[in-house]
Amino acid sequence: MDAGGVARLMLFLSPVFTIIPVEGRRIVDLSYDLDNNALTYPNNPRFNLTLVHEGSYGPVPWVQFGNVEFGVHTGTHIDSPNHFVKGGLQAHQIRMERLMGPGVVINVKAKVVQNIDYEITDKDLMAWEEENGPIPKGAIVLMNSGWGARYPDFERVFNSSTYKQDHSSLHFPGFHTNAAQWLVNKRHIYAIGVDTPSADNGRSSSFPVHQLITKENILIIENVANMDKLPSSGAYIYLPMLKFKGASGAPARMFAAIEDEGDRTNSATTFVFHVSAVGCLLVLKRLLI
Repeated sequence: MDAGGVARLMLFLSPVFTIIPVEGRRIVDLSYDLDNNALTYPNNPRFNLTLVHEGSYGPVPWVQFGNVEFGVHTGTHIDSPNHFVKGGLQAHQIRMERLMGPGVVINVKAKVVQNIDYEITDKDLMAWEEENGPIPKGAIVLMNSGWGARYPDFERVFNSSTYKQDHSSLHFPGFHTNAAQWLVNKRHIYAIGVDTPSADNGRSSSFPVHQLITKENILIIENVANMDKLPSSGAYIYLPMLKFKGASGAPARMFAAIEDEGDRTNSATTFVFHVSAVGCLLVLKRLLI
């Protein structure tokens, strides 16, 4: 096979070896319900579902439909780069392959008990790597601060009784800029996520983490649910966000597929190997014809 044939072989094999099946894995829903209690920032409109019709509809015995109104940054949602970068990628322009990746969960619950304004630092990221190995390419890096226990109580989530009038009164954890910069400089990740309303902690007024991360076309996920059900590593995260054209973000039915320790040689792994082997044969056959 000549050099051109080898190049074509690698091109065809690359997607084959990245298949991550959901079958045989434990699934965790990481998104909150979108309802009247769905969390959003104080200056955003609240979610509202209006029932338009319920009952018989001509010859049809039962039909239900309605209308919804909400801010795009509501509930479990993704910030697209244009949220903080002029000319940045809009929600509909994000490539599908950027909406999935290996999960990295940084647990800082104990530190948040001591400081509700805690920010994940580069030291937290390096400590995770000491236990789990390097953060993989295309990772979704998530902060587990324990804040999900407060959802959807607005006063408890924002840790303020005056959150509507005084945005400077907000208190909740987030990422520090040195952690964001470390990820940008040293690792190739697809997204960061938090179980709070913002990747920047509640005291922030200039949102430096948002500015730094979105400038690099890295996504931000906010209000992630069920973080305690995720392992530190070993989960594969999916971010199926709505494709709102021109929007600065959109809600997502975020979920994880988890390969438990006891399943390392289960049918899912065997399935990947089988598909890879079959793919190799098909590609070789195509190239040699």
